[in-house]
Amino acid sequence: MRTIISRVQFNGSYVGMINFTGTLNESKQLAVPAALLKEGANTVTLTATGGDLDFGAVDVMRLTYGACLSADNDSLSFSVGNRSAFVGGFSSPAIRVVDITNPAPCRNCAQDHQFGGSYGFAVQSSGTVQNLIAFVDSLARLPAAMVKNLHQPGMPVRMPRIC
Repeated sequence: MRTIISRVQFNGSYVGMINFTGTLNESKQLAVPAALLKEGANTVTLTATGGDLDFGAVDVMRLTYGACLSADNDSLSFSVGNRSAFVGGFSSPAIRVVDITNPAPCRNCAQDHQFGGSYGFAVQSSGTVQNLIAFVDSLARLPAAMVKNLHQPGMPVRMPRIC
């Protein structure tokens, strides 16, 4: 079988070489420095090194990368899937993480960190999509409003609703 060697560029910068052998369906991985990533469209260029008659076909390319999420006003709603995530930008180390996907408590999902004058945490992947809300403790103690539910005779007593 014939081997095709291609040079790989990411956003115009060389990131490595990959080999294709015949028509085999193969998977190749290259490390791409995070500094080469741009917001919006990124370009991958494959250049055959064997001359004009050297060609190949690629059916899928996938780019995976870690993300650093940042809190806005000490809270953030976000999702994690089969990858871990780091969330920063909190003003206090007293951060609560609530898994709203599952009513069970979020066990061992966050590890606290301090960096550059702010606080954050890492969430390890659970293998399934988790919808999480993170906030500092001080936000949990201050409801925006409380509305009294009026008791009507013959109806069960209800607790105040917190908005």
